[in-house]
Amino acid sequence: MGPGLTETWETLDLLKEEGIEYVTDWVNDDQPYEIRTTGGTLVNVPYTLELNGHPGHGHPAPGRG
Repeated sequence: MGPGLTETWETLDLLKEEGIEYVTDWVNDDQPYEIRTTGGTLVNVPYTLELNGHPGHGHPAPGRG
């Protein structure tokens, strides 16, 4: 997972070149799917804030409710 869920247009190509097989930054679906890159395919495994339990996204922050 990238810092702050940020990527550039080159990120996926660079990750594939380094041997990475999957990413978790894309939250646009609820099922894993393949992403084509210049070096082959990566698998996106969606990781949403709801799964994370991040405060302020459906769960009260500690000490706030």
